[in-house]
Amino acid sequence: MGKSSENGRGGLGRRTLLKGTGLALGGIAAAGSGVARAAQQCLGVGDCYPTAERRDRYSLFERLDTISPFRPVAPGEMRITFMGSGFPPARPAQEMMSVFVQVGEGPGGTKPDQVVLDCGSGVAGNYTAMNVGFARMDKVFVNHLHGDHMSDLTTFYCFGPATDRKKPLYVWGSKASGVENPWFDPGRPEDPVTNPRLYEDGTIEFCRNLRKACRWHTESFSFLSTAVEGWQDETLKWVPASIPREKVDPGDPDGDGFALYAIELDWEVPGVAYDNAETGMRVTHFPVVHARKGSMGFKVEWNGLRMIYTSDTRPETMCVEQASGGEGVDVFIHEMVPPADATVLRSLRLRQVPEEGTELRAQFDETVAMVQTVYENSHTPQGAFGHLVSRITPHPRLTVAAHFSVGDDTIACAKQSILNHCGDWIRWLGRQPLLGDERGYMTWAADRMVLSVTRRGIKQLRADVNAYAPAPLSAAQGTPLAPKYPSPTSDIDTTRVIQPGEDTYCASGY
Repeated sequence: MGKSSENGRGGLGRRTLLKGTGLALGGIAAAGSGVARAAQQCLGVGDCYPTAERRDRYSLFERLDTISPFRPVAPGEMRITFMGSGFPPARPAQEMMSVFVQVGEGPGGTKPDQVVLDCGSGVAGNYTAMNVGFARMDKVFVNHLHGDHMSDLTTFYCFGPATDRKKPLYVWGSKASGVENPWFDPGRPEDPVTNPRLYEDGTIEFCRNLRKACRWHTESFSFLSTAVEGWQDETLKWVPASIPREKVDPGDPDGDGFALYAIELDWEVPGVAYDNAETGMRVTHFPVVHARKGSMGFKVEWNGLRMIYTSDTRPETMCVEQASGGEGVDVFIHEMVPPADATVLRSLRLRQVPEEGTELRAQFDETVAMVQTVYENSHTPQGAFGHLVSRITPHPRLTVAAHFSVGDDTIACAKQSILNHCGDWIRWLGRQPLLGDERGYMTWAADRMVLSVTRRGIKQLRADVNAYAPAPLSAAQGTPLAPKYPSPTSDIDTTRVIQPGEDTYCASGY
């Protein structure tokens, strides 16, 4: 390994962790899956958390070199920006999940491109801070339909046509889950409203309902032009013909900014979701295990670079398969959660487990049990994360833990679990870039963290943003079409409006 690691192995090594346990430390088995065969220590609350580190900062992120939101993506660069990185409920330091992947010009003159992976609540503000207008948020890939992964679709959809997205919004997501309703009564006639056997819980139905829910908004903004001349349906070039795609409201004009297209993917098997010959970007999908059937991960490939974003999932083998083999992946982004008791200690702002027999201990135990139930349904604790990553061969150049409530305290504990499984090879990426094809580095995502990925190396950066920055405005491409409503007052009652005049206020607005 080169000098990319700011902290080397960081903290305690695995050999130190196992010291005194009576467990012999073996090597990592070279055969087969690359799984660590060494005896491992199961850490517990008190052994790992709480730590002596601070809860109110993420020191590494604060020390990173900065990047301007106005710096264009370079030829040959894949740029990955975390517009949201947190675990619900949201907190000011971390909005919900969204990853913005941009690629520059490629070999042979391929055009730049970009996709949005998830768009959870609150992330629209980070897109604004990063100078990303709505026209560049037109292709959204939703890993699953939890609120923390799709809530800001409402903002993307509603306000795009009022600015620079004068074309449809495209949303990729899973087909219906096929999970039978446990409250279905076979003794009564099946009815989609009063007695459904299966829910219509796929992406097309979700987008239909989003379109309906936003009707008041879309009509109220349609005194503006929301389309341009010469639109062509590019999904015919991007999306394999076998994949269901639908303009969810047939009444919306083709090419209108308020037209919403849903592309529904078969979550049961891996497949191609997007393949753009003009840019060279390709997005494939694969099933993961999270909450309900229908959750997916995505792989983005371009110019010999590969990144995986699994979104939320329990530790499972498909992620390992997708990340392993061949030249491996450059960036592997996977969710991580602290152990249930550590999560509850932090949430209750406690420094130690409450004493037995107290009311606070009863609350603590009950909450830990609830969190553990959620994890069994949905998530990857930090120790399982370490084990999963140890199975990927070759190692990713950079592994990123996301959907994690970052702080110096939680990261210090998580590092111990990671070292327990990957201590023979893992390195923590710091300010210095990862060079060339070096592999086996790791970091933790934060909002507005930027990964500049090229064949020459990977560098993590902190975006230097203005929290008070205005939304980016850019001219829409093309000649505007006439708006649906002929004037800005067509669908309002102006009877009681105070008009500008000599004895009221200036028409200029000043």
